[in-house]
Amino acid sequence: MNLDHSNLKSEKEPVFVGTKAMLGRIFRENASNFKSKYVMIVLCLMAMSGATAFVAWVMRDVVDEIYYFRRTDYIATVSLSILAAFIVRGVASYWQAVFMAQIGNSL
Repeated sequence: MNLDHSNLKSEKEPVFVGTKAMLGRIFRENASNFKSKYVMIVLCLMAMSGATAFVAWVMRDVVDEIYYFRRTDYIATVSLSILAAFIVRGVASYWQAVFMAQIGNSL
């Protein structure tokens, strides 16, 4: 059984492009159309990372002031600030996903 397919070569060989090159081409061709949405995505990501860092930072106050020094007057303030941080993170995550989906659906 002869499986030699050398005579079946097409005139145009398929060009396999890596993921990095393909994403770069898509970004170059479409970046100007979605510039404002890309800016909003970056702002949402910054808000998400800032809220996450804030929650980690405020845990120091929770441990030091509330548990160690027994400062019960801080409980409401710290709790509300953590709640606000999670609300900011949730809203930013939602809008980041919406903007990304809008760009993805437009391509």
